[in-house]
This record gives sequence, C-alpha cells and structure tokens, in this order.
Amino acid sequence: QSIQPIEREDKIFKGEEMKRNLILFVLLMGVVYFINACKESNTTETEAGPIVADASYYPVGEGTSYKYSVVRTDSNGRQSNGSRSTLLSGNTTIAGVPYQIQIDTVNIAGETSTGLSYFRKTASGVFFFLDTTGLASSIADTLIQYLTIDPEIRLLYIPVGDNSSWTAFKINLNYQGIINFNPIELNIAYDGKEDLSVGGSDVEAVRLKFTLKYQTLSAPRNFFAYGWLAKDIGFVKWEGNGTIIGAFTGSGVDFADTNSTVVMNLTEFDIK
Repeated sequence: QSIQPIEREDKIFKGEEMKRNLILFVLLMGVVYFINACKESNTTETEAGPIVADASYYPVGEGTSYKYSVVRTDSNGRQSNGSRSTLLSGNTTIAGVPYQIQIDTVNIAGETSTGLSYFRKTASGVFFFLDTTGLASSIADTLIQYLTIDPEIRLLYIPVGDNSSWTAFKINLNYQGIINFNPIELNIAYDGKEDLSVGGSDVEAVRLKFTLKYQTLSAPRNFFAYGWLAKDIGFVKWEGNGTIIGAFTGSGVDFADTNSTVVMNLTEFDIK
C-alpha cells in the first residue's frame, strides 16, 4: 500500500539544513572552477569482471532488522560510543517511484535519534532517495538551469564484479559546455574480500571502498569509507568518513563535520 512520505524526526535529512548545504556549494561552483582551472569528464561504470556479490548480499524482506555497535570520533578527536538499530518496515511512493522505508534508531553517548531513509532495490542495484525538496525554488533561475543534482544515491551496482566501480552520486555544473565539472561526487568500487566475525561466527565479506570528492575554495578534498557485505546478511561492518556512512545509516547527508569518522560492527540481525 502506498503511503505519503513520513516526516523525518530529529535532524535526519533535515530539509532546511540540506538545502543550506547544497546552496552553499552552488554559490561556490563558479569560483571553484576558475581557481582549479579544470574540467572533469563524465565517469562510467567499469567492466564488472567475475561476479563476487549478487542480489542476495542485500536482503530487503519486510521486518528485517539489524543492530550495530557504534564508535564515532569527531573532528576534535572526541570519541563517543553507542549503538544503531535498523528496521525495514513499510513502503511509500515518492514522485511516482516506490520505495521501502528504513527506520534507524541511533543512540550515541546516551542521546537517541530516530530517522527514516527511503530506498529501492531493483535487478540492477540499490538506490537511496535524496531529499532535495525546495532546492530549485531557493536558487536563482540564472544558475539552476546549469545545475544537475542526482535524485538518488546508488549504493550498489548489481551484480558486483571483481573489477566493479560506479558513480553513486554527483552534483554537476555545466555552463554551455564551457564549464563542466562535479563539485561533489561519490564513487564506489569493489576492494577485495575479508573474513570477519559476526555474532561469534566467521563470514566472508565483500569490501567496498567509498570515495567522496569534495571541491572547496582551496583545493579538491577526498574522503574515504569502507563497507563490508556478507551473503544473505547485508552490511556487517562500516568504517571511515562519517558524512559518507551517514547517508546510508540514518544520520543523513551532513557536510558540517566532514572529518568525523565512524566504525559500526554488526552484533545482531534477523533476516526475513
């Protein structure tokens, strides 16, 4: 049954905060181009090679749940411990596209926040909806016509091959073909296999490397994170940049503290 999108609680994907962050980047785009004097070409998916992970590595059954231990370190080096609980519950339709609802409850240092994410799984991948509501009305018409923002973040490109890499998300500025670059771009690539302990049992996990390219007024910056997927379970571990990991684990897209790091280890799960 289709329902209307549920309003996010706490600061998860805050419309106004997200809008301010994106608007800031839009205003900087023209300046960034002239400082960096570069032009980026469009990226494409690589030849996948032998399959290392298929659709079974991302279960989406109604009622599937996970619990992770969480260690977060902010840019000042302050460390906080806690947990994250995830439940797949319900469906909704956004702009005519059907999504499943992911409910994340995060408790860090005794403070609890709950938020919603919207994702869909198809034969070719897993996509997370990115809320950019109100962005177009907040940017001058003279600029918005040259700006393209992906409406979704492509978490997985199914199947994953041993040479897989893909562009998960980008914001592109194209001014009459003269200026054409991506001030923000997230790329994901297969990065090997690793044996991990999950709930007292050893599992073979496929490791993905996430690279966030982030253009600033000075020089381009790269941030990195890793996610480990196990067959018939899903993500069993996350480690790295908090901005990247937050996009898929209930903290939303937040560029306020790009130097934060997060480690999440799966402790319990119930796959439906």
